Amino acid sequence: MSKNILFINDKSFYNNRYRQGLMNLFVENGYRVISLGVFDDLRSCMCVLRGLLGRDKIVSSNLKSNIIFMLFPFKKGVVIINGFGRYRCNGLFRGIVLMLLRINKYKKIFVLQNYADWRYVVRYLKDSKNIKWFPGSGGKKRIRNDNGECFLVQRRDKLRCIKSDLSQFCDLKKLSKIYIVGCDTKDLKKCGIYNDEKIRPVGYLPQDDIFMFGNEFVQPSGYGEGFPHTLADAIVSGLNIYVSKKMYVQLGMYKMDIKAEEKFVGWMNFKASDALKKELSTITADNFYYNMLFL
Repeated sequence: MSKNILFINDKSFYNNRYRQGLMNLFVENGYRVISLGVFDDLRSCMCVLRGLLGRDKIVSSNLKSNIIFMLFPFKKGVVIINGFGRYRCNGLFRGIVLMLLRINKYKKIFVLQNYADWRYVVRYLKDSKNIKWFPGSGGKKRIRNDNGECFLVQRRDKLRCIKSDLSQFCDLKKLSKIYIVGCDTKDLKKCGIYNDEKIRPVGYLPQDDIFMFGNEFVQPSGYGEGFPHTLADAIVSGLNIYVSKKMYVQLGMYKMDIKAEEKFVGWMNFKASDALKKELSTITADNFYYNMLFL
């Protein structure tokens, strides 16, 4: 039996960013790990095809590479689905994905990182035991600044999606300022969020420094993604967290060990228990995904 584990993603650097701990776990257990991006270049694409036709075990992430993997229904492996929610209004696309899930459900383990997506899938694939839910890819404890300030972490391409929620939160909490990590002034102006000294962009920062602007973490809704990596980090780091009620429900946070209260209309507030920090840590997540490959 092959001792190769092939990690496929849209781009190989996504594996390094989000699956490094899991890849290290396989290496520690005697496996040879190969990380490939389907869309890196022609050579990488051919290596992915060779792996899909061979005997290597497969771990696939991101929707495009997941769909390619599901075009090979005879191939066993783990499919981590973390972007399905963006297509909630696209019935045709969701129907195609459901069809692929149905023809692959006996050979592959599917892990959905968004609780609402998991509920949607199991509603149509009721007889499948291979559809799992795990909230995200695990969080890491990071250095924080206990200054009582509010901040959020966002990519520039998501700003338009969270603009309404961000404005609502600032008004409800009567904030004089809030920091946005990951975006600059140009990004805010481009999407119609103007820097009026209340919303303060600080640009891109190294991962170890993203919590250096406060200890009150804000998670708006709007993008429809899986469980945000920075939210998992904020939970594990013990930050005071504000999350939109819509996101709180979609992510299945009401199913977790969380004592949250509705601080403002449409916004939940909580601090994680030690049990939740452990449950959402990278160690727990990596071990979960590792074990899924051998079911």
